[in-house]
Amino acid sequence: MSSTGQHSIIPRRFASILVPRASRLAPLLLTALPLLAAPIDETKLPAAATNTVDFLRDIKPILHASCLKCHGPEKPKSRFRVDDRAALLKGGDSGVAVIPGQSAKSPLIHYVARLVPEMEMPPEGKGDPLTPQQIALLRAWIPCLRTPSPRIAHRRSHLAPRASRLAPLTRP
Repeated sequence: MSSTGQHSIIPRRFASILVPRASRLAPLLLTALPLLAAPIDETKLPAAATNTVDFLRDIKPILHASCLKCHGPEKPKSRFRVDDRAALLKGGDSGVAVIPGQSAKSPLIHYVARLVPEMEMPPEGKGDPLTPQQIALLRAWIPCLRTPSPRIAHRRSHLAPRASRLAPLTRP
């Protein structure tokens, strides 16, 4: 019996084994939730941009203006970060957000295109919705995530501000 006088569903001798295991399964269950939801109508997505997409010119401004406030390095919402390639590919509490090479199947694109109720990004009041042109650029960029760019692979974070790498000059 529990302290409230009711019987527990889990016998006390098994609680120390089962409860930690259940907490480890939570991320898997959260990842499976989108599979149980209604299918996404991919015909509502803008087509991927056909021009060459440059991260610094095209993508970084979108992520900085619309995503970084909530999904940056300090206290990222849902433990999802967009400031680092590895973190972006890892996903967050809701599972994987980007599927390299499959932008139409990537939940991030569904969220910014506002195709998933209750998961519209940026949320109402937190920023303007992305334009179809911005979504098209993101869709064209996602296939590029399959392999890291040699130009930016050495950086830990692509968007987060960082201190200068050079030490200040001092007089001897």
